[in-house]
Amino acid sequence: MKSFPEVFCIVDTETTGMRAEFSRVIDIGIIRVEKGKVVKRYETLINPGFTLPGNIISITGINDKDLIEAPTFDEVALEIESMLKDAVFVAHNAAFDYSFIQNEFKRIGIDFKAPTLCSVKLSRALYTKEKRHNLDALIERHNIPCSERHRAMPDAEAVLTFFETITKEFKSIAIKEAVDKIIGGTSTRNNLTNLPDGAGVYFFYGDDQELLYIGKSKHIRTRVRSHFHKSPEGKQKRIQGETSRIETIQTSGELSALILEANLIKAKSPIYNRALRNRRKLVLAKVSPSVNGYNKVNLEWTTDLAPDSTIVSVFRSMAQAKAKLQEIAKENKLCEKLLNIDKNNGACFSHQIRICDGACLGKITAEAHNKRINDVFASRRIKTWPYNGTVLITEQDNQERGTLFFIDNWVLRGAFKFDGESYEQLMEHNSSFDYDTYKILTRYMLNKTNKRNIKVLSPKEYKIHHEKCTGSYENTVYI
Repeated sequence: MKSFPEVFCIVDTETTGMRAEFSRVIDIGIIRVEKGKVVKRYETLINPGFTLPGNIISITGINDKDLIEAPTFDEVALEIESMLKDAVFVAHNAAFDYSFIQNEFKRIGIDFKAPTLCSVKLSRALYTKEKRHNLDALIERHNIPCSERHRAMPDAEAVLTFFETITKEFKSIAIKEAVDKIIGGTSTRNNLTNLPDGAGVYFFYGDDQELLYIGKSKHIRTRVRSHFHKSPEGKQKRIQGETSRIETIQTSGELSALILEANLIKAKSPIYNRALRNRRKLVLAKVSPSVNGYNKVNLEWTTDLAPDSTIVSVFRSMAQAKAKLQEIAKENKLCEKLLNIDKNNGACFSHQIRICDGACLGKITAEAHNKRINDVFASRRIKTWPYNGTVLITEQDNQERGTLFFIDNWVLRGAFKFDGESYEQLMEHNSSFDYDTYKILTRYMLNKTNKRNIKVLSPKEYKIHHEKCTGSYENTVYI
């Protein structure tokens, strides 16, 4: 199925009614396809929290007893979100199923958006002489087996079989043109059909060649198309309206894309990457002893984060820092005065309402208070470097090509693309601690599945590898 999107999910739902804002999903089936192959299937009944209408029981065969032990949507939401991530949302009458899934996510505070491909529209585009294109018509016309009509997974399987049928009856170019037209809609002017597959970084430029936005994805084509959804809102709507040109850089994998994106946003300051662009300034929560031995936490701004033992947490803004410290204080009965978020004299307000444990009045010892501070913030501290020296991370997209990263004490010392014995620097870097790069590296390096890609280097090995990448013995820092 080369003519279809690189990554797509065929989705079918059974629901309690026809209006997504009032009705609920009771049955969902998802088939995830990557590069023409089914990689995962997912299906579950979902408890809507109320009894089913009689007509829904008659149509689906699902009854209230079937749903008693079924999970609610919020209990399976993360699994469903993972299944649908970075994929084109495919369904028969896609607007219906998409609106239900989107509303279910919305009810639990998740903003779900994806490019959609409607198989009804695809059937109409390819079988122009046919009048009926509902799923029953397709099943009959193409002799598609369907074990249990009006159940989510069997109906999704029927759509998959329809796609397989199409590939046998039409040339790839005809299918691709129809698919791209349905997905791209009015955004085909942005050259969405020629985007590369795989991981990388993408750039949106305006008419005056001003850089609007930088993004990254494991699947560039699918992710870029999601920006051009037919009904965008807010920032997405502005991006869609202003973009006139798209450029991409392919990478060897997700790690390269994440690090490259974070560095390029800071270097180039795109208009709509406000969050990462503004991360040059951070708020540090630092612990220091007070006169009477009780450790206090103070907040301070910095533009040059150098990790040390006094830093117990890092925040993106002062508002975020104060809100988090208030939450931590309430959950752990810590004194808000010693966390520097209560400026009153005497006892803190939290003690007056019996939340604070009384450290502000000396009701617990300094040792007990300080231990609690250490325990509470232990998971939020910048993590100790877990290796003895520099490590080499190798990310490969095949046996010959990939990217090498030299990391020491969470600092990126070098990043080089390689193709056989040919090496090229991935990006400029300043060899200083960067909090966003640190967050990316900790997620990757502390994941046990990535251990095989990490090698600890001796000083001699680092020298050999680094000189091999740079092709020079000059200006090399030996660690």
